[in-house]
Amino acid sequence: MARTVMPIAALFLLGLGCGYASAETRCGWLHNPTPANWWLTDTEATWTIMTQGGPEPPGFEHVADISRKRFVGTNRNYGYACACIGGEFDVSAGKVVRITAFKQMPLRVCRSNRALSKP
Repeated sequence: MARTVMPIAALFLLGLGCGYASAETRCGWLHNPTPANWWLTDTEATWTIMTQGGPEPPGFEHVADISRKRFVGTNRNYGYACACIGGEFDVSAGKVVRITAFKQMPLRVCRSNRALSKP
């Protein structure tokens, strides 16, 4: 029983230490409609990754160039794709705080998820 309680207690304390951010993986529509504007829309919310003129979240280098494959163009070299982002999310602000992993998924994955709104 002590083995079970310790990890749960440690996770609880880590959650208190970071205050607002939770580490998780979220999947949905990754939008890049114009230069330096990025967000992810999953089944729960739209998460701001960055906006033009604002800072990049730590780990943004993990995000691949979505215009090269499995991508729907909407504005010259910009558009949207289906992706999963692992990292820390500020639930109260709807922001991606830190990116630790990124995987672009086939468009059919998001298109077949009825819980996702259309991009």
